[in-house]
Amino acid sequence: SDKQWEKNYCSKFMYFNRLRVDDYLHILQSLNQEIIGVEPEIDYDLLEALKSDRIELDKAFFSKPHEVLATICSWIISRKP
Repeated sequence: SDKQWEKNYCSKFMYFNRLRVDDYLHILQSLNQEIIGVEPEIDYDLLEALKSDRIELDKAFFSKPHEVLATICSWIISRKP
């Protein structure tokens, strides 16, 4: 939940956010950016854990594909048309 996230992970010393690669793509598209390429790095151990329901997800992430949730970093290339 957002409350647990703020309590356990928000710190003035280290910043985390909950945006996933699909969220960044949506933001760029909403700014009329043309997406040229996306190169996600997927953690396959995490992907397997997600598929086998060994990780408890917040309801905000239920609708996201496992591959998106298992993406630990990504390169997105876009341009203004």
